[in-house]
Amino acid sequence: MSPASFSTKSHSSVKVRVGPRRDSFVNARFTAVDVPPFEFWAAQARPPLVNDLSPEECVDTARKYAALALEDSSNWREALTTKHGISLYALHHLANMIIMGPPSPAWNLGTHILYTCVQLSYRPSILTMVRLALRSNKLGDRQFSGAEEAFARLLARRDDPDACTLQGLIYIRQDSRAADDKASEWFRRAIQIGGEEPGAWEWQLSCVMGLATIYLKQKQENQATEILRYAAVRLDIPEACWLYASVLDKCDAKRPSWLKKAAASGIEAAARELAQIELAGLDPGALSRKERAEKEALADEWLGIAGDKALF
Repeated sequence: MSPASFSTKSHSSVKVRVGPRRDSFVNARFTAVDVPPFEFWAAQARPPLVNDLSPEECVDTARKYAALALEDSSNWREALTTKHGISLYALHHLANMIIMGPPSPAWNLGTHILYTCVQLSYRPSILTMVRLALRSNKLGDRQFSGAEEAFARLLARRDDPDACTLQGLIYIRQDSRAADDKASEWFRRAIQIGGEEPGAWEWQLSCVMGLATIYLKQKQENQATEILRYAAVRLDIPEACWLYASVLDKCDAKRPSWLKKAAASGIEAAARELAQIELAGLDPGALSRKERAEKEALADEWLGIAGDKALF
C-alpha cells in the first residue's frame, strides 16, 4: 500500500448540533439498583476496553450519573462537566463497558449515557451509537435519528477516518456491487486521512479488513494480497493472517507459518487446515512410529483448537 498523502488528527469532541429529543433513549428506563456493582467494573475496567479508569472511579461516576438522570432536573446534561465534574470521556467508556459486558438491566443505562453524550456532541459516542444501530439492524429507526443526524454532519467534513470507516461499513452491509464500490471509496479515504501506522486511529482494523473483504469478493487478487499482507504483517490481525495464508500459493514456504499464527489466535478454519496437513502426511511407509505419533498428536491439537473432535 502506498503511504498516505496527508494526515488529519481526529478530535475527541466535535461540536455537532443534534436535533430535539425524538427517541426513546431520552427516557431513564433504569433505576439506581440497575447500576452495576463494583465487581462488574473491576472485571471490565481493563484493556482493551479502557486502561486509565479505575473501578472505583467507574462505579462512582455511574452512580452519580444515574442519580442525576433519575432526578431529571432542568439542563442537568449541560451541567454534567461544568457543575458535577463528570467527564464525557469517562461516561463514554462506562457505556461501552456496559454494552459490551454480559446482558443485564444496565443496558438501558448504557444506551442512556450514549444518548446523553450524543446530545452533548461527543464525537466517539456519536460514532458508537450509529455503529450500534448498524449492528442491530436499526439504522433509520427513530430512536437513533439524533445520532444519525450528528453522524451525517461529521461525515460531511470528510476529515475523520473513523467516520469514513463507519460509512464504509454501512455501505458494505448493503451487499451489492455498487454499494461495495462506495464502501471502498470511504475505506480508502479513511486510510488516506488516518495513515498506515499501526494504531494510528481507532477503527483502523475494521477499515482494513472491510477493504480486504471487498477485494476478495470482487476477485481483485493483487489488491487483496497487498492489503492482507499489510494487515497481517503490520497490524497483526489474526483473521488477516488466515486470509493472507489463503491467497498464497499452496506451495509457498511461508504459508504454514501464517496458518499457525492464525490458528494460535483462535481462527478455527486455520487450525482445521493445519490438522488436515498433518493428517495428509501420515504415510506409514515414510514415517517411523514415533514420527507418526507426533503428527497424530499435532493433528489432534489443531482439531481441538478448531473445536472438532480428536481423531485419535
